Formats: sequence, structure tokens, C-alpha cells
Amino acid sequence: MTASGQTGVTLGLERIVWFLAHVLPSDPRDKLRVVHVAGTNGKGSVCALVSEALTAAGYNVGTFNSPHFLEPYDAVRIQNTAIPATEYTRLQSWIRTLDSTQTDKLSIFEQTTVLALWWFAQSDVDVAVVEVGMGGLRDATNVFSSVRNGVGSLVQCICPVDEDHLGMIGNNIEEIALEKSGIMRPGS
Repeated sequence: MTASGQTGVTLGLERIVWFLAHVLPSDPRDKLRVVHVAGTNGKGSVCALVSEALTAAGYNVGTFNSPHFLEPYDAVRIQNTAIPATEYTRLQSWIRTLDSTQTDKLSIFEQTTVLALWWFAQSDVDVAVVEVGMGGLRDATNVFSSVRNGVGSLVQCICPVDEDHLGMIGNNIEEIALEKSGIMRPGS
């Protein structure tokens, strides 16, 4: 059991979409332009390359990786600088307090995703580069629509796909690829 009371991995978007739209003071998705990255191998490298290229082009870039590298807070960065540990802890506590009022609690990964998206929106990043946690279609990061009014999922990248998470996101390579392709948006 996790600290939030959730057990194991719980794929699905209902909890996080509700939380973003109805529990937070404002929905961070209304301010974010996103590059969304899924796949089995190379997601972190692609996120790093895209983030560095956008930064070099003069954009203020937020990056969310899963899993974290050394410490949980280093998964959430702006301009390749991790969120300060004190800010991470403060936001984590605030999100857990908000979540405690909900019947269906967020998983730890959903809480961390909310934290990253909130911090990016409040920090006015130009682009958020977001790495899928597991799969794609039902992953907590898959909360962005096609671009409307200049915000949403601008680009979706699918890195090489292999038989990872067999039985959790699919029973063969085709099912796994279909799950990962669930981040794709029309017109992008």
C-alpha cells in the first residue's frame, strides 16, 4: 500500500482529470502547451533532447520524467533545474491535503503528475515536455486534448516499443503499441 492509501498501479484517467478540473483552484491544462513522449526505450533521452533544443531556441521549458533520477523532486524541472526540494514538499503536502477530501484517492504517480503540471502552469512555462509513466492511453500524463486556443498537446512522440509491462498494458507487442499510441491527437 502506498502513502496515499492506494495499492499498486491503477491505470485510468477519471481520478486525475476530475482532480485537475474540479479540485485545484484552476486547471493547469488551460495554460500548458505539451510535447508528450511515450514508448519503451529512449523516452528520457528524447525528453532531454527536446527540452534542450527548446531551451536553446529561447523557450522556458518544463520537463517531467518518470521515473525520477536520484530524488523524487528531480523528475520535475524547469530549464533543466529541478524544483527546489522545499517547494516539492510544500506542493506535495498541499495536493495530498486536497486529495484527502476526495472519495477516490489519487495514486502517488497521479499526485506527482498533478504537482508537475501545477508547478509548470504557475511558473508560466512556454512548453512542458512530459514523459509517460506506463503505457499511454490510460497513463496519468494523458490528460491533454488536441491544441485549442494555443494550449494542449502540440506534439506526441512514440519511441521504440517493446514487450514491457506485459499483462498490465497489453499481452503482446501489438496491444502494447496500441496502448502507447493512445497519446496521439488528431491534427498534430
